[in-house]
Amino acid sequence: MFSGGRILVAAVGAIVLIVVAVYAVRSVWWDPASKTTSLTQLPSATTTASAAATTAMSTADASAGTQGTPGGGGGPDGTDNGSSTTASTTTTTTTTSSAATTPFTAKTDKVNTFLGTTYANVSLPQVDGGDSAVAGVFNDEMHKVLQSQADSLTGGRLEDRPGSGVRIGQRVLSGLLRTAAVDTTKATSRPLVGTVVVDAQSGSVITLSSLFNDLNSGLKLLVQESKKLGPSSTAGANFDGTKLQATEQTFDHWTAETAGLHVFFDQGTVAPSSSGIVDITIPWSDLGDAMKSGVQQIVSS
Repeated sequence: MFSGGRILVAAVGAIVLIVVAVYAVRSVWWDPASKTTSLTQLPSATTTASAAATTAMSTADASAGTQGTPGGGGGPDGTDNGSSTTASTTTTTTTTSSAATTPFTAKTDKVNTFLGTTYANVSLPQVDGGDSAVAGVFNDEMHKVLQSQADSLTGGRLEDRPGSGVRIGQRVLSGLLRTAAVDTTKATSRPLVGTVVVDAQSGSVITLSSLFNDLNSGLKLLVQESKKLGPSSTAGANFDGTKLQATEQTFDHWTAETAGLHVFFDQGTVAPSSSGIVDITIPWSDLGDAMKSGVQQIVSS
Protein backbone atom coordinates (compact mmCIF):
# COMPACT_ATOMS: atom_id res chain seq x y z
CA MET A 1 0.00 0.00 0.00
CA PHE A 2 2.73 2.35 1.02
CA SER A 3 4.74 1.17 -1.96
CA GLY A 4 1.81 1.84 -4.33
CA GLY A 5 1.51 5.42 -3.04
CA ARG A 6 5.11 6.15 -3.89
CA ILE A 7 4.55 4.91 -7.41
CA LEU A 8 1.52 7.19 -7.83
CA VAL A 9 3.47 10.22 -6.58
CA ALA A 10 6.31 9.43 -8.96
CA ALA A 11 3.90 9.14 -11.90
CA VAL A 12 2.25 12.45 -11.10
CA GLY A 13 5.67 14.10 -10.82
CA ALA A 14 6.68 12.75 -14.20
CA ILE A 15 3.52 14.09 -15.79
CA VAL A 16 4.14 17.53 -14.28
CA LEU A 17 7.69 17.55 -15.64
CA ILE A 18 6.45 16.62 -19.10
CA VAL A 19 3.86 19.41 -19.06
CA VAL A 20 6.45 21.96 -17.91
CA ALA A 21 8.87 20.83 -20.62
CA VAL A 22 6.21 21.16 -23.33
CA TYR A 23 5.35 24.72 -22.29
CA ALA A 24 9.04 25.66 -22.11
CA VAL A 25 9.76 24.40 -25.61
CA ARG A 26 6.66 26.10 -26.98
CA SER A 27 7.63 29.41 -25.41
CA VAL A 28 11.03 29.28 -27.16
CA TRP A 29 10.20 27.99 -30.67
CA TRP A 30 6.58 28.96 -31.25
CA ASP A 31 6.27 32.39 -29.55
CA PRO A 32 3.79 34.22 -31.78
CA ALA A 33 5.16 37.62 -30.79
CA SER A 34 8.72 36.67 -31.64
CA LYS A 35 7.71 35.27 -35.05
CA THR A 36 5.68 38.34 -36.02
CA THR A 37 8.39 40.74 -35.00
CA SER A 38 11.03 38.94 -37.04
CA LEU A 39 8.96 38.99 -40.26
CA THR A 40 8.06 42.63 -39.81
CA GLN A 41 11.60 43.87 -39.21
CA LEU A 42 13.21 42.28 -42.30
CA PRO A 43 11.25 44.33 -44.87
CA SER A 44 11.79 47.40 -42.72
CA ALA A 45 15.55 46.95 -42.85
CA THR A 46 15.46 46.40 -46.63
CA THR A 47 13.36 49.53 -47.15
CA THR A 48 15.78 51.60 -45.11
CA ALA A 49 18.77 50.41 -47.14
CA SER A 50 16.96 51.10 -50.42
CA ALA A 51 16.02 54.60 -49.30
CA ALA A 52 19.60 55.32 -48.33
CA ALA A 53 20.87 54.09 -51.69
CA THR A 54 18.28 56.18 -53.55
CA THR A 55 19.29 59.27 -51.57
CA ALA A 56 22.96 58.69 -52.37
CA MET A 57 22.25 58.28 -56.11
CA SER A 58 20.10 61.39 -56.18
CA THR A 59 22.87 63.35 -54.49
CA ALA A 60 25.44 62.04 -56.97
CA ASP A 61 23.21 62.89 -59.96
CA ALA A 62 22.59 66.38 -58.68
CA SER A 63 26.30 66.89 -58.17
CA ALA A 64 27.17 65.60 -61.64
CA GLY A 65 24.48 67.70 -63.28
CA THR A 66 25.77 70.82 -61.60
CA GLN A 67 29.45 70.32 -62.28
CA GLY A 68 29.33 68.92 -65.81
CA THR A 69 32.24 67.22 -67.51
CA PRO A 70 33.54 67.22 -71.08
CA GLY A 71 32.52 63.58 -71.40
CA GLY A 72 28.94 64.08 -70.28
CA GLY A 73 27.10 64.97 -67.08
CA GLY A 74 24.13 63.90 -65.05
CA GLY A 75 21.60 63.86 -67.86
CA PRO A 76 20.06 60.55 -68.95
CA ASP A 77 21.65 60.81 -72.39
CA GLY A 78 25.13 61.65 -71.15
CA THR A 79 24.77 65.40 -71.57
CA ASP A 80 25.18 68.03 -68.88
CA ASN A 81 22.16 69.59 -67.22
CA GLY A 82 21.53 72.84 -65.41
CA SER A 83 24.24 75.46 -65.43
CA SER A 84 26.51 73.48 -67.77
CA THR A 85 23.91 73.63 -70.56
CA THR A 86 23.62 77.38 -70.13
CA ALA A 87 27.39 77.77 -70.28
CA SER A 88 27.55 75.78 -73.52
CA THR A 89 24.81 77.88 -75.12
CA THR A 90 26.47 81.08 -74.03
CA THR A 91 29.79 79.98 -75.48
CA THR A 92 28.21 79.09 -78.81
CA THR A 93 26.36 82.39 -78.99
CA THR A 94 29.47 84.35 -78.12
CA THR A 95 31.54 82.50 -80.70
CA THR A 96 28.94 83.04 -83.41
CA SER A 97 28.60 86.71 -82.58
CA SER A 98 32.36 87.14 -82.45
CA ALA A 99 32.82 85.47 -85.83
CA ALA A 100 30.16 87.70 -87.38
CA THR A 101 31.85 90.90 -86.17
CA THR A 102 35.51 89.94 -86.71
CA PRO A 103 37.00 92.39 -89.22
CA PHE A 104 38.91 91.35 -92.31
CA THR A 105 42.68 91.45 -91.98
CA ALA A 106 45.27 91.41 -94.74
CA LYS A 107 47.96 88.75 -94.95
CA THR A 108 50.19 87.09 -97.53
CA ASP A 109 50.59 83.45 -98.50
CA LYS A 110 54.00 82.41 -99.75
CA VAL A 111 53.67 80.53 -103.04
CA ASN A 112 56.82 78.61 -103.88
CA THR A 113 55.98 76.03 -106.52
CA PHE A 114 55.57 75.30 -110.21
CA LEU A 115 52.42 76.65 -111.83
CA GLY A 116 52.40 74.78 -115.08
CA THR A 117 55.83 75.32 -116.63
CA THR A 118 56.48 78.51 -114.66
CA TYR A 119 58.13 78.47 -111.27
CA ALA A 120 56.49 80.95 -108.87
CA ASN A 121 58.20 82.43 -105.83
CA VAL A 122 55.58 84.99 -104.85
CA SER A 123 53.97 86.48 -101.74
CA LEU A 124 50.26 86.39 -102.62
CA PRO A 125 47.91 88.93 -100.98
CA GLN A 126 45.09 87.24 -99.03
CA VAL A 127 42.60 88.06 -96.26
CA ASP A 128 41.58 86.47 -92.96
CA GLY A 129 38.57 87.01 -90.71
CA GLY A 130 35.28 88.62 -91.71
CA ASP A 131 32.75 86.52 -93.57
CA SER A 132 34.57 83.28 -94.38
CA ALA A 133 32.63 82.85 -97.63
CA VAL A 134 33.59 86.34 -98.82
CA ALA A 135 37.20 85.80 -97.78
CA GLY A 136 37.18 82.54 -99.70
CA VAL A 137 35.99 84.26 -102.88
CA PHE A 138 38.62 86.98 -102.63
CA ASN A 139 41.46 84.55 -101.90
CA ASP A 140 40.44 82.24 -104.73
CA GLU A 141 40.31 85.15 -107.18
CA MET A 142 43.81 86.24 -106.16
CA HIS A 143 45.06 82.71 -106.82
CA LYS A 144 43.44 82.88 -110.27
CA VAL A 145 45.30 86.12 -110.98
CA LEU A 146 48.60 84.47 -110.09
CA GLN A 147 47.77 81.44 -112.22
CA SER A 148 46.87 83.72 -115.13
CA GLN A 149 50.23 85.45 -114.89
CA ALA A 150 52.02 82.10 -114.85
CA ASP A 151 50.01 80.88 -117.84
CA SER A 152 51.06 83.95 -119.84
CA LEU A 153 54.67 82.79 -119.69
CA THR A 154 56.53 79.98 -121.38
CA GLY A 155 58.85 78.67 -118.74
CA GLY A 156 60.91 81.04 -116.65
CA ARG A 157 59.74 82.16 -113.25
CA LEU A 158 57.61 84.69 -111.37
CA GLU A 159 59.12 86.77 -108.60
CA ASP A 160 57.86 89.36 -106.14
CA ARG A 161 57.86 93.06 -106.91
CA PRO A 162 57.07 95.86 -104.43
CA GLY A 163 53.53 97.19 -104.21
CA SER A 164 51.35 94.10 -103.76
CA GLY A 165 48.67 94.26 -101.07
CA VAL A 166 45.01 94.50 -100.07
CA ARG A 167 42.85 97.52 -99.37
CA ILE A 168 40.08 96.66 -96.92
CA GLY A 169 37.17 99.10 -97.05
CA GLN A 170 33.86 99.01 -95.24
CA ARG A 171 32.16 97.43 -98.25
CA VAL A 172 35.01 96.43 -100.55
CA LEU A 173 38.11 94.22 -100.72
CA SER A 174 40.59 95.36 -103.36
CA GLY A 175 43.71 93.30 -104.09
CA LEU A 176 46.81 94.12 -106.11
CA LEU A 177 49.48 91.63 -107.21
CA ARG A 178 52.74 92.93 -108.68
CA THR A 179 55.25 90.40 -109.98
CA ALA A 180 58.21 90.17 -112.31
CA ALA A 181 58.26 87.68 -115.17
CA VAL A 182 61.84 86.47 -115.45
CA ASP A 183 63.08 84.89 -118.68
CA THR A 184 65.94 82.72 -117.50
CA THR A 185 67.20 82.01 -121.02
CA LYS A 186 67.52 85.70 -121.94
CA ALA A 187 68.26 86.98 -118.44
CA THR A 188 65.53 89.61 -118.76
CA SER A 189 62.41 90.47 -116.78
CA ARG A 190 59.25 92.47 -117.24
CA PRO A 191 56.68 93.71 -114.71
CA LEU A 192 53.22 92.18 -114.46
CA VAL A 193 50.16 93.35 -112.54
CA GLY A 194 46.85 91.75 -111.57
CA THR A 195 43.87 92.97 -109.56
CA VAL A 196 40.74 91.73 -107.79
CA VAL A 197 37.78 93.72 -106.44
CA VAL A 198 35.11 92.00 -104.31
CA ASP A 199 32.00 93.26 -102.51
CA ALA A 200 32.85 92.69 -98.83
CA GLN A 201 29.22 91.96 -97.92
CA SER A 202 27.86 89.89 -100.79
CA GLY A 203 31.10 88.31 -101.94
CA SER A 204 30.36 89.25 -105.56
CA VAL A 205 33.30 90.03 -107.82
CA ILE A 206 33.02 93.64 -108.99
CA THR A 207 33.86 94.12 -112.67
CA LEU A 208 33.64 97.06 -115.05
CA SER A 209 30.21 95.77 -116.04
CA SER A 210 29.24 96.02 -112.37
CA LEU A 211 30.26 99.69 -112.26
CA PHE A 212 28.53 101.24 -115.26
CA ASN A 213 24.94 101.51 -116.40
CA ASP A 214 26.19 100.92 -119.93
CA LEU A 215 29.58 99.23 -120.31
CA ASN A 216 30.46 100.76 -123.71
CA SER A 217 29.65 104.26 -122.51
CA GLY A 218 31.64 103.64 -119.36
CA LEU A 219 34.69 102.44 -121.31
CA LYS A 220 34.59 105.52 -123.54
CA LEU A 221 34.47 107.70 -120.44
CA LEU A 222 37.50 105.87 -119.03
CA VAL A 223 39.43 106.57 -122.24
CA GLN A 224 38.47 110.24 -122.08
CA GLU A 225 39.54 110.63 -118.45
CA SER A 226 42.75 108.64 -118.96
CA LYS A 227 43.86 110.96 -121.77
CA LYS A 228 43.46 113.89 -119.40
CA LEU A 229 45.39 112.30 -116.54
CA GLY A 230 48.03 110.36 -118.50
CA PRO A 231 50.61 113.16 -118.83
CA SER A 232 50.63 113.55 -115.03
CA SER A 233 51.56 109.87 -114.57
CA THR A 234 55.08 108.46 -114.28
CA ALA A 235 55.15 108.26 -118.09
CA GLY A 236 54.86 112.02 -118.32
CA ALA A 237 55.07 113.35 -121.86
CA ASN A 238 55.63 109.82 -123.12
CA PHE A 239 52.04 108.91 -122.31
CA ASP A 240 50.35 108.20 -125.64
CA GLY A 241 46.59 108.58 -125.34
CA THR A 242 46.07 107.55 -128.95
CA LYS A 243 46.89 103.97 -127.97
CA LEU A 244 43.96 103.80 -125.56
CA GLN A 245 41.08 101.66 -126.75
CA ALA A 246 37.60 101.50 -125.25
CA THR A 247 37.87 97.80 -124.40
CA GLU A 248 37.72 95.80 -121.18
CA GLN A 249 41.19 94.43 -121.91
CA THR A 250 42.71 97.93 -121.86
CA PHE A 251 41.22 98.66 -118.43
CA ASP A 252 41.35 95.11 -117.12
CA HIS A 253 43.61 95.94 -114.17
CA TRP A 254 42.06 98.31 -111.66
CA THR A 255 41.59 98.65 -107.94
CA ALA A 256 38.89 100.41 -105.93
CA GLU A 257 40.43 103.22 -103.90
CA THR A 258 38.73 105.81 -101.71
CA ALA A 259 39.82 108.57 -104.11
CA GLY A 260 38.81 106.82 -107.29
CA LEU A 261 39.32 104.04 -109.82
CA HIS A 262 43.04 103.20 -109.92
CA VAL A 263 43.94 101.91 -113.40
CA PHE A 264 47.12 100.01 -114.28
CA PHE A 265 48.20 99.85 -117.92
CA ASP A 266 50.41 96.93 -118.96
CA GLN A 267 53.97 97.70 -119.93
CA GLY A 268 54.26 99.07 -123.44
CA THR A 269 50.54 99.72 -124.02
CA VAL A 270 50.33 103.51 -123.46
CA ALA A 271 54.01 104.42 -123.20
CA PRO A 272 57.43 103.01 -124.12
CA SER A 273 58.42 99.82 -122.31
CA SER A 274 60.99 101.80 -120.38
CA SER A 275 58.11 103.47 -118.53
CA GLY A 276 57.07 100.12 -117.11
CA ILE A 277 53.51 99.79 -115.81
CA VAL A 278 51.76 103.14 -115.96
CA ASP A 279 49.00 103.88 -113.46
CA ILE A 280 46.51 106.70 -112.91
CA THR A 281 43.60 107.32 -110.53
CA ILE A 282 40.33 108.57 -112.02
CA PRO A 283 38.19 110.31 -109.35
CA TRP A 284 34.83 108.67 -108.70
CA SER A 285 33.19 112.05 -109.06
CA ASP A 286 34.29 112.15 -112.72
CA LEU A 287 32.54 108.83 -113.32
CA GLY A 288 29.48 109.40 -111.16
CA ASP A 289 26.84 109.98 -113.84
CA ALA A 290 27.81 106.82 -115.72
CA MET A 291 27.91 104.57 -112.66
CA LYS A 292 25.11 102.40 -111.37
CA SER A 293 23.16 103.65 -108.38
CA GLY A 294 24.80 102.82 -105.06
CA VAL A 295 27.96 101.30 -106.55
CA GLN A 296 30.12 104.34 -105.88
CA GLN A 297 29.33 104.11 -102.16
CA ILE A 298 30.57 100.51 -102.17
CA VAL A 299 33.82 100.88 -104.12
CA SER A 300 34.84 104.14 -102.41
CA SER A 301 34.19 102.88 -98.87
